[in-house]
Amino acid sequence: TVNVPKAIDVLYPYERIHCMLDNDKAGYEATRAIELEYSYRVRDFSHNYRGYSDLNDYLCGRKQEQKNEASQVQETKQETGQRAASRQKRGRGI
Repeated sequence: TVNVPKAIDVLYPYERIHCMLDNDKAGYEATRAIELEYSYRVRDFSHNYRGYSDLNDYLCGRKQEQKNEASQVQETKQETGQRAASRQKRGRGI
C-alpha cells in the first residue's frame, strides 16, 4: 500500500488496468485505492485465484497439479509395460 500512490501516477495513460494483487488486506486496499482513482478502467482479477495468497501461489499450485497428473500417467504406463514384459518372460512348460 506504500507504493500505491506511485502506481496510480504510472497507471494514468492506460485504458485498462488489470489488478492481480495479493489476497490479503493490503492487496484489497491497494486494489480499492486504484479503483477509486480510475473506476471503470480497473478490473480486479484476484477472485480468479481465491483460496491462494497470491497469483504466484496459484500458478505454482496449478503447475504442481499438472506435474502430479503427468507423473501418474507415466507410472501407469510403466506398470502396464512391466506387466507386459513379465508375460513375455514366462516360458511354456514342457
